[in-house]
Amino acid sequence: MSNGLGISAFVSYLDFGSQDRTTLSTAGGITNINNAGSFSAADVAGGVAFGRHFFNDNFSAGVSLKGIYSKLDGVTASAFAADLGAEYKLTFGDQPVTLGATAQNLGTTLKFDRVSEELPRTFQIGASTKLWSDRLTLYAGVEKVIHDDFVFRGGVEASPFVPMLTFRAGYDGSNDAGNGLTAGIGIKINNIVLDYAYIPNDVFSDNHRVGLQYHF
Repeated sequence: MSNGLGISAFVSYLDFGSQDRTTLSTAGGITNINNAGSFSAADVAGGVAFGRHFFNDNFSAGVSLKGIYSKLDGVTASAFAADLGAEYKLTFGDQPVTLGATAQNLGTTLKFDRVSEELPRTFQIGASTKLWSDRLTLYAGVEKVIHDDFVFRGGVEASPFVPMLTFRAGYDGSNDAGNGLTAGIGIKINNIVLDYAYIPNDVFSDNHRVGLQYHF
């Protein structure tokens, strides 16, 4: 939009797949693990985001407001939260570099029946640069989730054929249930962006994330 202001709407869906349900029973001093069927879990989030450029477009900041819906074994919960972000663009010689910071999931708790769950408040700082006539982006950063340790994240994004089609690969140090490697693809058609990410999981089912954005 004009005056450096951008507005977008988004929705994302995370499906954890079908998980095995087990129970414990004790007989004769021996504990047995019993198969009790399966259960499913999924998260849905959607909202609007606002961003604006400042200082000759070198600095930008934004906020997103979102609603979160979570389902676990037939029990549902909802919450509201805000994400904050800022980035600053500079150059080292002729190489452009972008520095960024975000604070995510600042909001209410998820309440499953009688149990409340705190949203994973997350803080990130990182840097990225573009190569190959802006068709290749490299990123590295650190993340701190409340009550957890710092972890490393890195990734690469490339559009080798046409700008509307983007391929992604990355490493997520917070994924304790896998090797941390991720992959994804993005498709942009006019103002609509469709994202897909694949996250392997060695403990539960692999994660598939789908995101849809519309930029006004």
